[in-house]
Amino acid sequence: MKNYLIKWPNETISVIEAANTDELLLILDYEGDPCDPSVFQIIGALHVTTDFEDGHLQADVEPDRCHLKQICWPPYPVKVAHEKVFSVRKKSANE
Repeated sequence: MKNYLIKWPNETISVIEAANTDELLLILDYEGDPCDPSVFQIIGALHVTTDFEDGHLQADVEPDRCHLKQICWPPYPVKVAHEKVFSVRKKSANE
């Protein structure tokens, strides 16, 4: 299993564990549009500390133990398939 940190366009984050990119896609689709977020694979132990500073959430990751590796997301075939599925659903809903 791999761990991922997901940064959504609305500036929220999710931490997700998935066996592979297929499972990751399903989990992201459950939470929102799976093509929207930035996806980072968590390498090493995850240790995140959060705090509010001037009304904004600040997060620090312990760099000696955890590294975030941004992955190319969504994989191109997934994005194309996702767009086709939603365009078909929109057509069906409008008919």
